[in-house]
Amino acid sequence: MNPFDPYLHLNELVAPLGWPDVFGDDHPVEIEIGIGKGSLLRRMAARSPDRNFLGIERALRYLRIAAQRIARDHQTNLRLVRTDAIYFIEKFVPGASVAAFHIYFSDPWPKKRHAKRRLFQASTVRLLEAKTAPGGRILIRTDVDWYYAQIMELFEHETRLAVVEKGTLAVDALPPEMQTNFETKYRAVGKTIFVLNLQNPQ
Repeated sequence: MNPFDPYLHLNELVAPLGWPDVFGDDHPVEIEIGIGKGSLLRRMAARSPDRNFLGIERALRYLRIAAQRIARDHQTNLRLVRTDAIYFIEKFVPGASVAAFHIYFSDPWPKKRHAKRRLFQASTVRLLEAKTAPGGRILIRTDVDWYYAQIMELFEHETRLAVVEKGTLAVDALPPEMQTNFETKYRAVGKTIFVLNLQNPQ
């Protein structure tokens, strides 16, 4: 078996991407923003071989770990890219083409002077809506109550996406293998997890 390289190299990409060119088939594409070491992404890809998954991560040391494990297991329905998520989605992701965005435990940047660094801004939620396919979803989880409230308000005022699920996520709502490493740690110490799942009805 030939070595499998899951990396997408920005200097080799033509914008906007054609998903069949990236993955070699026309299966639905799901994107996780901020994959860490890729544990959840790899499990999702293993559970859904009829779907393709793209992970975006800026931390090189984590991305290398994810890439090594993906190559080891030859998970050909997975790709990775190291870049700023908003830049990549805006420039390379075709409009109305993503079956699901997974955004779990995004850094809330709690200090006021750092607010502009938060992933969720008015422009971001409008961009995510524009890139979500008809019937596609945006799946969000966080452990920060005030950030959750802000995210809810942004999607309510800036998009026409339908809310499918919101509020506190029940302890038994997700099997352990569908939780991020952060979520497993947070639940172990009794933290409340908030969920917001939205769907593009168009």
